[in-house]
Amino acid sequence: MRHVRVFAPDWWEKYPARPATELRTALERLKTKRLNDNAEYRTPWETGQHTPAIVEYEMAQLRKSVDNLRALGWM
Repeated sequence: MRHVRVFAPDWWEKYPARPATELRTALERLKTKRLNDNAEYRTPWETGQHTPAIVEYEMAQLRKSVDNLRALGWM
């Protein structure tokens, strides 16, 4: 899972202006996936961990993605 800083002004710089109702819809969808304020959002790479921890994390992310694709019936 990645931490997306939707409330940071620079995050929106490359996006075109949209109606506020679209933002409301997006935020409603995002709040179900919200991390706890104290949760670690950085990856092992971002926290400077050693290669084995990074590989383990990335492989776990890949397995989650494959499981999700299977659950959706796309694999």
